[in-house]
Amino acid sequence: MKFIVVQVHDFLMKRWLLAKKGMISLSTLGTKGANCLSQNWNIFNLDIRTPTNLLIKGRREDINSRCYLSSVASLRPASEISTLHYKNPSSLTLRKLSLSAAQAKARYEYNFIEWFRGFTDAEGCFLIVKQGKSFAFRFIIKIHKDDIDLLYFIKNSLGGIGNVGTEENLAHFKVTSISEIKTIIEIFTTHPLNSSKHLDFLGFSAAYRLYTTNQENRDEVLQEISSIKESMNSKRTDYKEPLAHILDGNQHKIHITDNWLVGFIEGDGSFSITKKDFILTFSISQKGNLELMKAIQSYLLNIAEAAQAKARSCLGASSSNTLAEEYTSLASSKYGTQTRSVIYITKSKNKYTNLSDATKYNYVLIVKSKEFVNNVLIPYLNSLTFHSKKELDYSDWKSIGQLKNLGLHYLPEGKKLIELILSQMNNNRLSNSGNKIIDRNYIASEVNRLLNGPSNYEIIKGRIFIKSLNKFYTGRLKIQVELHDQEGSVFKTFDSMNKCADFLGISTHTVSKRMKTSLPVILNNKEYNVVKSFNSDLVRSV
Repeated sequence: MKFIVVQVHDFLMKRWLLAKKGMISLSTLGTKGANCLSQNWNIFNLDIRTPTNLLIKGRREDINSRCYLSSVASLRPASEISTLHYKNPSSLTLRKLSLSAAQAKARYEYNFIEWFRGFTDAEGCFLIVKQGKSFAFRFIIKIHKDDIDLLYFIKNSLGGIGNVGTEENLAHFKVTSISEIKTIIEIFTTHPLNSSKHLDFLGFSAAYRLYTTNQENRDEVLQEISSIKESMNSKRTDYKEPLAHILDGNQHKIHITDNWLVGFIEGDGSFSITKKDFILTFSISQKGNLELMKAIQSYLLNIAEAAQAKARSCLGASSSNTLAEEYTSLASSKYGTQTRSVIYITKSKNKYTNLSDATKYNYVLIVKSKEFVNNVLIPYLNSLTFHSKKELDYSDWKSIGQLKNLGLHYLPEGKKLIELILSQMNNNRLSNSGNKIIDRNYIASEVNRLLNGPSNYEIIKGRIFIKSLNKFYTGRLKIQVELHDQEGSVFKTFDSMNKCADFLGISTHTVSKRMKTSLPVILNNKEYNVVKSFNSDLVRSV
């Protein structure tokens, strides 16, 4: 293991960053979550895990930068760094790691812009305001005042443009000056929005160009701007891409990235729990924008498919079955009907809309599948960087899921704790909700106490037994199946016999028979035994 001193420039690394082939972690000594950095930061550790276990540690004295802790930076692929060998590591700087401050800054800016693009699709607004015989241009984001730090994060990340203020229970970020509006236009011209707000932006941008470049025939220009203004936002009835925009070779295509999606989720996503049975539900709501909702659905299913493909690659086995194939596509079903799809979209009529077919329906993308939530959605969201208080809702949502996985929701103290968490989630955590705010440290300690205790589930003769209720579980809880090698080690675990059968390329009946008779199956010229198992989360600490 090599130790290298790293010189860090005027930005802070996020505590978890994904490089192409490595994981980077950061720990700092200071106050996490400060709006901006006015204090000195003295010590941090960069831990880059690579195939050669190269560890990079660094020190930076007197960092004083108006940059949020939630800022994201990126290093070169860890595989490149891991090939470096230095006899005098103390002289190594980031430049010698083939990373300049400009490169890191560019990567940070890209990650932020993608997040900002998603958050704007959810919460942003482009306005043209009539002022006497002239017009003013406004880019505005309004959110609850409790999230005002998020608006300062946006302002600082955009180089200080715009203004942040409050009005009653809302906080706003407004860009109003002609020169600063130009910056906003440049951003969304280079990085187009995905929702119908892209059309509002096109009108906004066209009006801005007319206003700032055409000084002749001013009356005609102002009349044209007025016409554009009357076709934007809630007054829009045409949701088709402008023909001129298509002819320019810039036909709009939905482009979803990880950072865009987390930004969009922070604006229009929701982490909720049903009061009955405490079922975890993830959803995204939109007025119109059906094609965008279908694109998000496909994006999430592709994540599941990629994860399954990677797992198969690591195992050295092949099979045509993937998570994405198992999770039935909604394309074959009717919208508005709750199918057995893992990710489905509901449709309802919007009572408060214009006559446009594009916006008269509300669409809600919903994920309730426990398997998808635990195996795909949570690991994926854990890899993303949240910037708003939505992260608190996500964290509480996960905690309830962990308690439920151990059957602790059947215990009086477990149920009471879950209800306490619910009383602090989503709108209940807002300062104007009227609810008593509970110390999060207390809630976290109670969650950890229960999770570190015994499971409330026990396996008796192949059945799930709920200890606190003194009865067997009668729901549709899936029993796991494991493949054991000839030494008794677990080779692979499946959530059902169907999955095991698909993986092996045999029938479910054969899997069941081999499990009962203890006869081995053959995979890649090796013998494996099929063994009945159970979800380890259920029986841990029994």
